[in-house]
Amino acid sequence: MAGRSQAALIVLATMLLSLLLPPLLLLSGAALALVTLRRGLSEGTVVLALAAAVSLLLGYLLFGHAGPVAGVLPGFWLPVLMLAAVLRATVSLAVAVLVAAAAGWVVVGGFYAALGDPAVWWQQWLTSVLEPAFSEAGIDPASSGLHDLLTWLAPLMPGAIAANLVLSALLALLIGRWWQAQLFNPGGFQQEFHGLRLGRSMALVAIAVWLGAVLSGLPWLVNLGLPLAMALVLQGLAVVHGTIAAKGWKAWPLGVLYGALLVAAPQVVLGLCVLALVDSWADLRARAARSG
Repeated sequence: MAGRSQAALIVLATMLLSLLLPPLLLLSGAALALVTLRRGLSEGTVVLALAAAVSLLLGYLLFGHAGPVAGVLPGFWLPVLMLAAVLRATVSLAVAVLVAAAAGWVVVGGFYAALGDPAVWWQQWLTSVLEPAFSEAGIDPASSGLHDLLTWLAPLMPGAIAANLVLSALLALLIGRWWQAQLFNPGGFQQEFHGLRLGRSMALVAIAVWLGAVLSGLPWLVNLGLPLAMALVLQGLAVVHGTIAAKGWKAWPLGVLYGALLVAAPQVVLGLCVLALVDSWADLRARAARSG
């Protein structure tokens, strides 16, 4: 908040440090989100341009190419900038989450438009990268089950990448929004996050996509379902946080929840999605508040 150069330095420094500790990339996006939320899209764009320009310069000086900014700029910084601008304009966290899910669909559609059948391209690319790595490690790719793994994984790569983009951009946005509340509106972020609901229309779309994917087995439907899952996971987390706050419980259940996410992520993600769908009709937090 002190100025453009300071903000750009934080965005750039945390991005570079994330090469050693990847989670720090979220702080890079959060700093960009904070500037955009507080001072607008134009100021956020200037800060992003400064950070990207210095990163490009360092990349060409040190490596002879664009370096990490080649992936971070389109795959993280720009989505965070877009979502922060949406949140500033609408003052609705739900709208920002829905826009993120829609952006995930655009990413999935882009893979199909550019590659035709993404599974074929990803199968070839993953094989070219992993087979030499297995061989160097002294593991026979033919007997290790690598081919079967890639056959299963390759069709899901568009949705997996889109889901990762959606989740990482939204997490950076939430951290930036939390920082903004800490500076200018203490307690505001908690109220906003605890009230996050994406609506029944979103829930119906998710149910239709997931049921279609299960019944048909079509990879493109599975891929469309993954970004939706990330959006609903946030609503599920909001339900848990809001219910615990409404009941006045201690915070230890949150520690259990996030610990379970680390050791059994697929199962916990599924549970949070189901919880979000139930909340879309039952409004679990309102019930918890009424019951005290």
